[in-house]
Amino acid sequence: MRFCSRKSAMAADGSCESSCSPAVDQTIPGLRKALHACSKAVESGDLSISSRAAEELALYLHSVSELVLSDQEDEDLKRKAFEVLSEIHGYLCASTDEAFVDAISGFLPKEVSKLSIASEKCLRIAERIIDKLIEVCGARFMLPILAGAFAYPDEEAHNPKYFAPLLHGISAAFLSIGRRQFENIKTALPVILTSLEDISRDPNVETADLILPFQRTLSVATSIRNISEGNMHDKLRALLTLFILQILVRILHF
Repeated sequence: MRFCSRKSAMAADGSCESSCSPAVDQTIPGLRKALHACSKAVESGDLSISSRAAEELALYLHSVSELVLSDQEDEDLKRKAFEVLSEIHGYLCASTDEAFVDAISGFLPKEVSKLSIASEKCLRIAERIIDKLIEVCGARFMLPILAGAFAYPDEEAHNPKYFAPLLHGISAAFLSIGRRQFENIKTALPVILTSLEDISRDPNVETADLILPFQRTLSVATSIRNISEGNMHDKLRALLTLFILQILVRILHF
């Protein structure tokens, strides 16, 4: 299901009415239907059917984020974003099918991160969704997915706040990885630094919007510090020092 853009249409009496109100009203029922269809498809064991259902769910969530981000000042759309994220979180918590969670884990971090831009409440629940994915799928499985979502988002989500839930997830994943910590951390950090450099140099980005992603990046550094202190890992400490120095360089570009 694709949503129309949120534009006003002129009614017969001369008043303005939203041309996509019915689509907005059907967001949650449509999401429940898509989640249920995907879950059932995965349960069937047919890879082609489950892949198609997962793709349809991803497209549905993309349409929702397009709608929500079409007007980031609209309070109704902010509430709708929170409802969507709450529905996803509730569905994940209620699901006992790890295969279903695995099937949607590849695209879910990116889509919930886009919706997290809508409000602080949306950010908090998006982070809980990513925490749940890490819990069910495992930190080593989710880490490359989270890093992959750093590839610059779609134009409608061109906002530094997009990166906050992903950074939160990477920080949590680092703390949960039990083996090959140095190798996994070393692989993920360049992606973070590249994204920070891109947004800090973007002339269209306000300085105030950079605070949140940099705060989350410092949380990543704190996670690395905690790991290195526990393991007395000299290479990890050296990597942490370099990471912090590069963060400071990017802060100077504010």
